[in-house]
Amino acid sequence: MGSIERCGIIVDGVFYEVDNISNNPYEFIMNPEEFYSIIRNGKELQAIVHTHVKNCTPSGFDVENMKIWKVYWIIISSNCIKAYKYSSSLGVIEVDINSLPFEVSDNFFVKLLK
Repeated sequence: MGSIERCGIIVDGVFYEVDNISNNPYEFIMNPEEFYSIIRNGKELQAIVHTHVKNCTPSGFDVENMKIWKVYWIIISSNCIKAYKYSSSLGVIEVDINSLPFEVSDNFFVKLLK
């Protein structure tokens, strides 16, 4: 994995990698032009996906953005893949990766770890 987090989105069951424009190696900021060009025309944003260097625990930055983007968040590290969703009443809850309403394949994300 590189020194900068990698990121992408799942839209209508398809994974798209999106350029990370952050210079901070421990956060991601998706290129907004790429992001919005993928989700335009009423396509359904199902999940935000990104890598972490050491673990799959959401950072404070992740949690703040989960409050805005109320979709599934999938965090990938070299030793784990975990899914989360934010609930206004419960906060961040881990979701069984196999119960997501779209298929999650390791092949979706393998290129993010390179």
